[in-house]
Amino acid sequence: MQIQDPYQTYSTTQNIVVSIILSLITLGIYLLYWQYKQMQTLNAWLGRKEYYFWRWIFLSFFTCGIYEVFEEYKMSQSINFVENKYNLQVHRNLPITA
Repeated sequence: MQIQDPYQTYSTTQNIVVSIILSLITLGIYLLYWQYKQMQTLNAWLGRKEYYFWRWIFLSFFTCGIYEVFEEYKMSQSINFVENKYNLQVHRNLPITA
């Protein structure tokens, strides 16, 4: 059975302002949780386990953030894939914009 609309089936809606404030208050710890939830949501939308939080933490730390840039690029490509798969508005420049 295919999901009709990934945004309705599995969604974690977060207020960006609240997330930024929490990140500042917790000195960045909340950012880790935020990234974890993004990976969980994207894995659910893709219907497969492609993004792993602990691998991301480990490789980002040992490559001084280089892996983080690569992973964010991959995640934006996956978002485009999901948008295309469900005939949603595709943001083609998402993988190349900051």
